[in-house]
Amino acid sequence: MAAFLRPFLFLSLGFSLLLAPASSDKELIKDTCKFTTVHKDLCAKILSSKKESEKANAHELAKIVLEITHAGASKSAGEISTLHENAEDMSELQQCLEECVRQYEDAMEQLTDANAAMDKKNYQDAAQWVSVAQGDVKLCQLGCKSVPGYKNVVTKQNGEVGRLCSITTSIIKSLVTKN
Repeated sequence: MAAFLRPFLFLSLGFSLLLAPASSDKELIKDTCKFTTVHKDLCAKILSSKKESEKANAHELAKIVLEITHAGASKSAGEISTLHENAEDMSELQQCLEECVRQYEDAMEQLTDANAAMDKKNYQDAAQWVSVAQGDVKLCQLGCKSVPGYKNVVTKQNGEVGRLCSITTSIIKSLVTKN
């Protein structure tokens, strides 16, 4: 009788494993985001919001967060460009925003270079490119802080991109130590 039930036992065990929730996917996101120290919750939120994160390995999670960072920088660059276009000619504000537009163009190039380095699994270079992009964002912020009455004009955009760069750099650096 017991020998007769064994195939059914294995089948039911197999089906239960297939139907069980994949907690390891969430664990990988949690483990990956622990490297960000300061922005763990934001990291987990943005990675969990992307369907492709569900089946991603650590390298793929880093690529996903890099793509999110690039998209965030692109959005902020557009907002800053619009502010620049609407600023009064030859004003200190227009000059600071013009410099920010240049800084964001550089940051976008750095993030593109980081993506190319990720494709080659050259994690040290990728992390360096993202850090340089983050530096461009900081220069934008510093340049506009001196404009009377407008010291916070780009703080929101720079803060968002700065946090994304920080998360991305931390995750990529974690891959350096793993490989």
